[in-house]
Amino acid sequence: MRRAIPPRSDLTCIFRPPAQRLIDDRTAYARGIADEFAKSVEAAGGTVVKRDYTNDNALDFSAILTNPKDLRPDATFYDGAMRNRHR
Repeated sequence: MRRAIPPRSDLTCIFRPPAQRLIDDRTAYARGIADEFAKSVEAAGGTVVKRDYTNDNALDFSAILTNPKDLRPDATFYDGAMRNRHR
């Protein structure tokens, strides 16, 4: 049986890991969504262990996806533009 995702904007009602890492591309849209997600995580009792930024033209994410061992986030939330680079 498949479970339907609840029709709510509060993403933490589905996914509640205690330690989150947030990454956004510094656009106004992505920053706003990441800010609201951080508020939802903290309201649900979780913590944001690190917040990283990239830009909306980035192609290589290896530097920011390399986690320092002491952070140990349970999940990484990315919000930003994902452009098709296969032209």
